[in-house]
Amino acid sequence: MRIPIKTKLYLGMSGLVLLYVGLVWLLNTQYLEKYYMSKKQDLLIYNSQIIDDLYKDDPGKIASTLEQLESDMSVSIRITGTGGITKYSSIYRLINGKPFFPEATASPDQTSRANVSSNYLKIDQSINDQFILEIQKDPILNRDYLVLERKLQNGDVLMLRIRLSTITESVAIANQFMGFTAIPVILLGCLWTVVFARRFTHPIIQLKEIAHSMANLDFRKKCQHQSNDEVSDLADSINYLSDQLDLAIQELHLKNQRLTEDIQKKRQLEHLRKEFISNVSHELKTPISLISGYAEGLKANVMEDETNKSFYCEVIMDEARKMDQTVKDLLNLAQLESEYFQLNKTVFDIAVLVKQVLYKYTAIFAEKSIKLSVETSNEILVYADRGKIEQVIVNFINNALSHVNQDKIISLDLTPYREKIRLSVMNSGSHIPDDSLDKIWISFYRADQARPREDGRVGLGLAIVKAIQERHHNSFGAENLDQGVRFWIELDRAKFHTSA
Repeated sequence: MRIPIKTKLYLGMSGLVLLYVGLVWLLNTQYLEKYYMSKKQDLLIYNSQIIDDLYKDDPGKIASTLEQLESDMSVSIRITGTGGITKYSSIYRLINGKPFFPEATASPDQTSRANVSSNYLKIDQSINDQFILEIQKDPILNRDYLVLERKLQNGDVLMLRIRLSTITESVAIANQFMGFTAIPVILLGCLWTVVFARRFTHPIIQLKEIAHSMANLDFRKKCQHQSNDEVSDLADSINYLSDQLDLAIQELHLKNQRLTEDIQKKRQLEHLRKEFISNVSHELKTPISLISGYAEGLKANVMEDETNKSFYCEVIMDEARKMDQTVKDLLNLAQLESEYFQLNKTVFDIAVLVKQVLYKYTAIFAEKSIKLSVETSNEILVYADRGKIEQVIVNFINNALSHVNQDKIISLDLTPYREKIRLSVMNSGSHIPDDSLDKIWISFYRADQARPREDGRVGLGLAIVKAIQERHHNSFGAENLDQGVRFWIELDRAKFHTSA
């Protein structure tokens, strides 16, 4: 059967109280009278020595001292001279006309004495050259006395006696008082053990609850204590252990979360790698097949006239150009994503750069009847890599030309946006599906899988834009508008980089 520590402590301390009270009662009843008798004997011997030192054959000179001893000790004193003549007596009676004092007239050198009453402590007779200590019985009063008989320095005999009943009465009163006080002492002791057991075990129970909570990974509970002992030290250690375990588990959860994210990222990268290889293989397979087929046709002189031969050569050159552009885009993207790549940032006027790029597309816009709209101020200084930002603008314009609809509207805006400059290119056309707005920045991704590649573009332009903006630590995005789709990037204002 499981017994709580509080119950064990209560039973143990209650047993200790009962044992103590019982032991005190046993010692009082068995040994208190003997102890009291022993102390009275020592006191008689001590006072007899004092009288012997003061007595000079004349009791009257030390009468005050004798009376004080009689009063303090409740002792009777008698001094007798040669021939048994009484020189001093504090109490005596006449028997047959003679003074009576309990028979103790024998001289100190006698060796035989009366037997001691069996009702009292049996005292070993102490007989030496100085005194005799024994118990005598008063035949008239029928009382027992403790008597000390001593030969003084001048030859007189000193006799001190004390009634044994006073000793017995004192012991009985002490034992009776002990009996009266034992019950409240036991009750108070048991009550105190209950209070002490609760106070002592409360922090232990609290520590048990905290340890149980810690086992359930709940580290919010803390042990509150007000004492300054080993239990408080244990409580501080448990609290410290709880804090450390909480911190360690939080760190472990964080590391597990990071590990899970890394594993997921690794799986995604592995998926992207396989998809990238598949896309590259697919994009290069068609032009290689065309080049190979037309080259074999030229070699076999399938077409004998110069016009057809020229057409074959143009197809081979066009497919080679597309392959060259794809390879260049792949190398450019790989360079941007390399950890060793460094931007060459300078302060320049983005408005001037936009005008220069648009000027290069003047003939294309005219050929396709593009309605171009440009909104910008005369001078907007930014801090960026000029060559890479030009590449972003070119890719946005090429993307707009590839997806513009029959309305043929393309607009380019440069507007302040918070601490940045936002450059956006909008083209009229079909909306991009909402679930594809974040995916269009992935290499080789096509929102419309059924739409063929046009002008040799394989879906790397927006991926290059993403890589350039991430290198600049600036935002980018795409959004659907009522009249079409808008792509945008943000650039750092030059005023925030005065050191440049």
